[in-house]
Amino acid sequence: MIQKSNRSKIVERHRYKKVDGVYTIFETTELKFQPWVYKKEDSQLYIDKIQDYLTPDLVESRYQKRNETNKLFGHCYHATQLLSFLLDKELDAYSGQDENGELHWWLQDGEHIIDVTKEQYDIFGISPPYDNGKKTPWYGWKQRPHKKTLKLLQSITDVAVITKRIETCSKNTTALDI
Repeated sequence: MIQKSNRSKIVERHRYKKVDGVYTIFETTELKFQPWVYKKEDSQLYIDKIQDYLTPDLVESRYQKRNETNKLFGHCYHATQLLSFLLDKELDAYSGQDENGELHWWLQDGEHIIDVTKEQYDIFGISPPYDNGKKTPWYGWKQRPHKKTLKLLQSITDVAVITKRIETCSKNTTALDI
């Protein structure tokens, strides 16, 4: 059984407006929850729990056809980002390009690899690209959590969602929701 921490954790996603030529936060959504206590020996428990929540609607359209026959294909980024948020210890995010030219994501604690979607490679009889992997920051504008990751987070654990709006005043204001 996965043990939850006694401490709360908050993951934030900001929305921005361009105010006088500068992007300014106008809304913040906070997801507050109890993270999982990290133990190396529980890595497979984390993987199994997250895999239960990976559904085809979370996969980008360009990956959906391959996901029909390989249920983990196309889920590595948001599944890895989700696990990094769920744990009470910060692990390093890694990515590497596989034999098919696809970018694959996983977490590492030193040499210990936690790869939520590793099994997608078993179908092809190839290894994940750990040998050419490197520490990688989360992608996306200002490295915000992906909406798919936040959707998964709300599905997998009890989350309190709080949205705060910040009013900005300017004649030259445009909203940006990326």
